[in-house]
Amino acid sequence: MNEQGSTVAASTAEDDHTTTGTETAGFSTPLRFAGFWAAIALPFLHTPLLITGLDTNAKLVAYVVLLGLNVAALVVGHSYRPT
Repeated sequence: MNEQGSTVAASTAEDDHTTTGTETAGFSTPLRFAGFWAAIALPFLHTPLLITGLDTNAKLVAYVVLLGLNVAALVVGHSYRPT
């Protein structure tokens, strides 16, 4: 009787772990999707700044912020696999 009780407890624990993994995957997939496409789109915003020049402090700050966002998007969207 003890063996059956421990088997049921072990399978219940595995079921709980699987549910948690599914919830995490459900949230991370849209986040990876957004990161992937943001990493593709953000360089198009860099181009006008570079063409017009980074002559003002505001343009320089905007460029650095966009560059940081692009790096973050690359990291987040790196493992996204379109189906």
